Amino acid sequence: MATTRTAAYIDGYNLFHALDGLNSPHLKWLDLWSLAESLLRPNDVLTAVKYFSAYATWMSEAYATHRAYVSALEATGVAVVMGRFKRLQVTCKKCRQSFLSAEEKRTDVNIALALVVDCLQDGFDRAILVSADTDLIPAIEEVRRLAPKKEVFVAVPPRRYKMAREFGKRYELKPGRLAQHLLASAYRDAAGNLIATRPPKYAPKP
Repeated sequence: MATTRTAAYIDGYNLFHALDGLNSPHLKWLDLWSLAESLLRPNDVLTAVKYFSAYATWMSEAYATHRAYVSALEATGVAVVMGRFKRLQVTCKKCRQSFLSAEEKRTDVNIALALVVDCLQDGFDRAILVSADTDLIPAIEEVRRLAPKKEVFVAVPPRRYKMAREFGKRYELKPGRLAQHLLASAYRDAAGNLIATRPPKYAPKP
């Protein structure tokens, strides 16, 4: 029986914010390649996992933690595509006070482009999209229009099933499943040099 080439597309911040609400920091040290493998069917073969996010460079601790996570992902074979944040001056409508905020840019566009381009280049037979961002629906519809035989499977992050109802058919990732797919505590390169270490706050619960 023929195998089905499967590629996974991970909306990094959409997943992160869902995990942030679970009060289980260890789940943020998530092995995306292993997680994607757990969503395969018997004749599927995982050919690529692509992670889309952006660095909050003005937040030193979060920036360092995120870089460690990206290095660990890359060590497991995940391709990383980074967008950026745009700093904005925002004025509160009630108190009229102004403050600096930040808006993530390009991530949803990067995911949409990757889905459509990979479809056109016949890079997959089945795509797994991990996101609850319904702005990605046009990209999914375009894939289905361009290649009706290709499948897009939507796996939404924990507790985001209802807010993602516009996707129609979808699967919700549960914390219990995620807990089975955590990264190792450290990764080294071929020469034995340490390239990524799990932050202490992401250590599994005793």
